[in-house]
Amino acid sequence: MMDLRRLTAENFCQFDRLDEPLNPGLIVLLGMNGAGKSNFVRAVYLCLAGEVYGTPNLVRDGHAKGFVALEAAVDKGVFKVTRSLKHNPKTRGTSITHRLEADWLNAPLSRKADITAFLAPYIGVSIAALDQVSFALQGAFDSLMMAEHTPRAKMLNTFMGLDRAEKLREVLKSSQDLLADLPDRTEALKEAALQEEELEQQFNEADGIYTAEKEQITEAAERAYATALVIKDKPSSKTRDEQLKEYKAAEADFLQRIQNAEAVIADRAKKIEDVAPPDTQEYLKYKEWSAADDAMCTAESAYIEWDREEIKRPPEDTYERCGEEVLTALLDARKRIDQLTEKVESYGTGVCKSCGQKLPVDFDIEEVKKELAELQEQYEPLNKTYEEAKAVILEYNEQSRKHQEERERRKTAWDLAVAKFKRLDDMSGFDEDAYHAKLAAYNEAASLQQQQKKSQEYLDALRKDYSDVRVKIAEQRSLDVASEEEIKHAENLIKAFNLAKLKITEAERKRNGLYAQLEGTRSRIKTLEEDIEKAKVNLEMTALLQFARDQLHVEKLPRLAAQGSIRVINRAMKKYLDMFAFPYGFRLDENSDFVVDFETSAGHPAAILSGGERVRAALAMRFALMDVFSAGCGILIIDEPTTALDSEAITALVEVLGTAASYFKTRKVKILCPTHAQQLASVADTVITIGETL
Repeated sequence: MMDLRRLTAENFCQFDRLDEPLNPGLIVLLGMNGAGKSNFVRAVYLCLAGEVYGTPNLVRDGHAKGFVALEAAVDKGVFKVTRSLKHNPKTRGTSITHRLEADWLNAPLSRKADITAFLAPYIGVSIAALDQVSFALQGAFDSLMMAEHTPRAKMLNTFMGLDRAEKLREVLKSSQDLLADLPDRTEALKEAALQEEELEQQFNEADGIYTAEKEQITEAAERAYATALVIKDKPSSKTRDEQLKEYKAAEADFLQRIQNAEAVIADRAKKIEDVAPPDTQEYLKYKEWSAADDAMCTAESAYIEWDREEIKRPPEDTYERCGEEVLTALLDARKRIDQLTEKVESYGTGVCKSCGQKLPVDFDIEEVKKELAELQEQYEPLNKTYEEAKAVILEYNEQSRKHQEERERRKTAWDLAVAKFKRLDDMSGFDEDAYHAKLAAYNEAASLQQQQKKSQEYLDALRKDYSDVRVKIAEQRSLDVASEEEIKHAENLIKAFNLAKLKITEAERKRNGLYAQLEGTRSRIKTLEEDIEKAKVNLEMTALLQFARDQLHVEKLPRLAAQGSIRVINRAMKKYLDMFAFPYGFRLDENSDFVVDFETSAGHPAAILSGGERVRAALAMRFALMDVFSAGCGILIIDEPTTALDSEAITALVEVLGTAASYFKTRKVKILCPTHAQQLASVADTVITIGETL
């Protein structure tokens, strides 16, 4: 069996985007009329069948493309079928391209026939065969539901495609409408013929006016127009004189500016030529001598300042606290402490730890410990005082050493600075202010030199502009100009010529408009003639179609084609009747009519059933058809089942669908039910709300 899992769409009918899982059991599409429930069903049908009837344009308004796609699984794995849609604005229809993808296929399928063949083992019999069964059972179902506009057409036709009987009725109605309009079309044909004669006369008159207006523009007029254009393009003498005046003013301005620039350049040249550069070498020697003098004075000051500083000597008692006598006392005390400590540690063993010899025990251990404690108490403060005094003296010695080293370094630096100063020439007589004044004058002259260069470039540009203006003046004087009278005459010629062309254009527009009306009338006459001819042919076709329809209903030919499936349908139908607790026997007889069997009698017409019983019987037959003809499809569509049902029938419908949903859920079958009835949502496994609800 095929397991339909997810439906997706984009720009399909009124859906912008659609992405809904198809879960097993009862799926209720809940929404008001026109919300898009039927188009949801169309999307499923389009994915499975590759085509859909009743809606020429499947692409959402305002968009050029869209698609619908269905993801499903079979025993081999998951596959996805996509139907891509493209709107054709000329035909207002939709072109469809097809694609089926699966991991186990060598390549995706893109031909509609290949995809149909792929799906056929799962969908079941062909649409044509289902049409045949649908037509065979239609009369029986009508008698069961007792109304023309009951859910039977939607429940049956949505699953099985278009009803052939419905197609036949449409053809008959179209023929009858055409025949009914035949007198009106004949009268319209006469009126169109009279209108054609009037339009043809008006067109001939307009064509004569157009030809006469066109002949007025002769070859001589064309030449005069061309000559007038040439004159019109020439500059007038007034324009030439104004341009000359402007150029001469520019010439005088350029000449004056050239003279001013030349005077500035000459004056600046006099300022530059007497300025000489200063003696830079002498200045560098002076700078070196001055720097050496400053360095020598700095080094001398540093040495004298450092030499005056003194390192503070520690107090005299510091030296006493770390003198020879104190050190000797500390060493003796340390030695005695070590001896006493050794005695204490060796007591009881009789062996000296340091030398390993036996010791005589001729002393009192307590007296030794007491003496050791007293010595240690005296030794620690004395040793601390000694170490502190020693540290102070060492620090003083280190500072004295560093101070002496720094004094010697500064003395060396002073000596080197003095030696360097003595090696240089004596530049004490150098006039630094005079040097800087001369340097400033020289820099100013260099700046003037740069300005002189720019001024020369400016002068060259002025001379070029002056030369260009003189060339333009010469060109203006050599121009071929037209007088004001010649230009005015040329403008009048052009105006008259354009007016004549405008008349011709207006006459041509009127002529073409009448010709278009004439052609439209002739086309209408042709269409009316063809419609009248079709009506005559349809007189014969109508009789034949009526005969065919009578034969189909009277002789029940399609029912004979379904005779072989009646037993199988009845067996499948009994399973569902028992599931729905139907109290009587219910079956299709040999004439494909529904009959009711009671315990005491059989073969009663289905019309004796109540509304609730008819619903149970109708749904049992509907589920049986799926089992017999399309068990592997995995989906059953029941469209608007509550239409024209009373409250008793609706209650029975809710109960039966709830029971059926539980059963089909175990088989992973989906019952897709578009409706606006809120009652069905109570037994649904999945509710998909489309648009607004009541």
